[in-house]
Amino acid sequence: MSMSLKFAGFLLLLVASLLAGCNPGPDPAPTPVDVNAIVEAASEAVSQAESFRVIIERQGAPVYIDTSDTSGVIEFMRAAADYAAPNRIRAEVKIKISGLVAEGTFIAIGADQYLANATLTGGRWWQYDFVPGLDPAAILAEDGGLRAALSTMHDLELVGVEDVDGAQSYHVRGTGNGRDVGSLTLGLIGGEDVAVDAWIRADDMRVVRVAVVEPNRPLPDGVAEPPSWTIELYDYGAAVEIEAPADYVVSEATPAPTAPGTVPGQGSN
Repeated sequence: MSMSLKFAGFLLLLVASLLAGCNPGPDPAPTPVDVNAIVEAASEAVSQAESFRVIIERQGAPVYIDTSDTSGVIEFMRAAADYAAPNRIRAEVKIKISGLVAEGTFIAIGADQYLANATLTGGRWWQYDFVPGLDPAAILAEDGGLRAALSTMHDLELVGVEDVDGAQSYHVRGTGNGRDVGSLTLGLIGGEDVAVDAWIRADDMRVVRVAVVEPNRPLPDGVAEPPSWTIELYDYGAAVEIEAPADYVVSEATPAPTAPGTVPGQGSN
């Protein structure tokens, strides 16, 4: 083989290697590690969160927001919320009042809660305990909340590595304490044992999705499917500002829903 042919072959190999480097294939899945180590690392990552955004959706049997006068009337459906450490939440909530769908804005700062809803408050800001006993600080509390929900899960298994919004994530499954997980759902999940699936990003070990089934909650007549929840967490470290509304009415009583058929902007499930 002539010198020129050898040089041409060398150039072809060089170009091929450069092209391969410019067009890498998909990222390989992370090497599986011990499931307990994954959950421990996720709990530590959660403890360092200063803020995040979360979407909460409920499926299956209805779950009601217990209030002083209308327990069993206001059904929780969905919330899109911002959380800022240590104790602030602002959420756009979707609820069902006496079977009619309505939306509103909810703010909790420490022990103070505020709600603006066309049906319950006439569109004004009211300060009252819309969710009795809710403590926003419990979301990341060391002895409760998401950190405890992760660290106290038992019967753990690593289901596999899955893509969640373009990120390789560990899918773990176990049994958790409903009261701990419930801090992410305005305190609406309860009970000792709930089935928990969690997805944890492999690159930074942050929790990005939690799915919960409440197998032990009593079901209404004619309802066979227990409540289940999907919780999406994202935008960790986002600039989140949550302040009390400038104008509000202090109320000690729960505002009553308007008569059926008069819900502004009513919709369907």
